[in-house]
Amino acid sequence: MLSANIANVTDPKTGQARQAKILTVVENPADLHFVRRNVLTRGALIETELGKARVTSRPGQTGVVNAVLIEARKAPEEKPAELGAPERS
Repeated sequence: MLSANIANVTDPKTGQARQAKILTVVENPADLHFVRRNVLTRGALIETELGKARVTSRPGQTGVVNAVLIEARKAPEEKPAELGAPERS
């Protein structure tokens, strides 16, 4: 029952707030079954485009999802192209 698609996520290291798409609910201390149903409550750990974030607002009361970034998503590493010999099949 994920009714909100976007969260206002604040990065505590930089102090900047950005909007990010909510992907899923990872953990919810209010009830373990809320994770399966994607229910957002205060304190829930959500996965966003920016990384994992903890919900600080009360989405059911205010209608807005505010969160603090806990763990930033790592950018995929690019492998440098091999110089010299071509790839063999």
